[in-house]
Amino acid sequence: MKKLLFLLSAIAVFAAACVDNPSNNQPAPANTTPAAPADNTPYAAGKTVYQKTCIVCHQPDGTGMQGTYPPLSKSDYLLANKNRAITQVLMGSSNPLTVNGEKYTGVMPPQSNLSEQEVADVLSYVYHNFGNNGFDVSASDVKAVKDSLAGAAKNSPYAAGQAIYAAKCQNCHSADGSATRTSCPPLANSDYLVANKKRAIKQILNGTSETITVNGTKYNGSMPAQQLSDEDAAAVISYITHAFGNNGYTVTAADVKGAK
Repeated sequence: MKKLLFLLSAIAVFAAACVDNPSNNQPAPANTTPAAPADNTPYAAGKTVYQKTCIVCHQPDGTGMQGTYPPLSKSDYLLANKNRAITQVLMGSSNPLTVNGEKYTGVMPPQSNLSEQEVADVLSYVYHNFGNNGFDVSASDVKAVKDSLAGAAKNSPYAAGQAIYAAKCQNCHSADGSATRTSCPPLANSDYLVANKKRAIKQILNGTSETITVNGTKYNGSMPAQQLSDEDAAAVISYITHAFGNNGYTVTAADVKGAK
C-alpha cells in the first residue's frame, strides 16, 4: 500500500512540474499586434515615387527651396501645362523659371530611372496633392510625350552633335549640362561658353588646364583634348550652344579649321 501511495505522489509531482514548465515544443503565443493599414488611396504609388525621387529638393509638403527649387504646392507653372511637366520629368530642366511670381534657378536632372508608369504615378500624385487640383496623367500620356521627344531629337539639326556629346562629354558635364563634379564647369546657361566661339573651339581641340570662371564660380579641372574631325567638333559645339538653356552661336567645320 505504501508503495502505491509513493507511486501516486511521484506521478502528481511530475504532472505539476510539466504544467509549471511547459515544453519548448509548445507553440508560441500568437502575435496580437495589428498590421499597419495598407495605403489604398488612388495616388499611393505616386507618393512612394515622390518620397524616393523628389522629396529632397521639393520638400515633403511640396514647398521647394526659395530661389532654387520651385514649389509644387499650388503651382501656377505646374498646373498650366501637363505635357511640359512630363517633358521636364523625362528630360530635366536647366532653364530659370517663374512660379507664382518668383524666379527659381535650380537645375532639375532628368529622371531617366523612372518607368513610364512611375512618371505618370508621381505626376498624378503631385497634381492632386499640396493644394493642387490638376490633371490625371497616364502611362500612355508619358509614352506619347517620349515618342514626340525622340522624333524631334532624331530630326533636330543638332542630332549629330547630341550623339557626340553623349559619347564624349556627358560623363563629366552630365546629361543635362549641369556638371555634378566640382572640377567640371557647367555647360547649362554658361556665360563663359557663349561668350567666345573661337575659345570654345580651341578648348575642344586642344583641351585646357586653366582655371576658369563660369557663372561666377571658379573651376580648375583639366579637360583633355578631344580627337574629333572638324565636322564632329562643329556639331558637338553647336549642339551644346543650343541646348541646356543656351541660345548661342552655330559652329561650322570651316570655323574649326580656321581656329586650328
